[in-house]
Formats: sequence, C-alpha cells, structure tokens
Amino acid sequence: MRPFAHLHSRTAYSARDGLAKLATMVDAAADDQPAVAATDRGSLGATWQMSGLCARAGTKSQRLRGDGGDGGARGAMAGR
Repeated sequence: MRPFAHLHSRTAYSARDGLAKLATMVDAAADDQPAVAATDRGSLGATWQMSGLCARAGTKSQRLRGDGGDGGARGAMAGR
C-alpha cells in the first residue's frame, strides 16, 4: 500500500473554518502518515508550532505558502 499524507486540513489557527488542535492532528498523523500539512485560511500562525511538533513526532510538516486567491494558506504540494 502506498503511504498517504493528508495535505488538506484546517487547524484552530484558520481564520474561517478550522477546529483541529495542532498537537492532536500531528499525533494522529505520526501513527501512519509520512507527512501532514495545514491549509489554514488567512493565517500562517501554525507554521512554526507545527514544524516543531512534527519534528518531535517523527513526521514531516509541509511548509505553508499564501495562495494569492482568498488570502489563505495552502500546503506546498496542494493542488499539484
């Protein structure tokens, strides 16, 4: 089976529609995913905290970038 990495997830840092707490999301991803990304809207606040949590959990975090459309952020590999 090919590894799965969820690259579309909103965290509590999202300005419009996020609920997931970073620590909970990273812990769940570390069990069986090689990476995880936060695609928050209107905020890049999760970037540094998520990077540290992922490093401690042994999984990769995708760097975030602004998408230029709705003012949100998108995982570096989203939409490809």
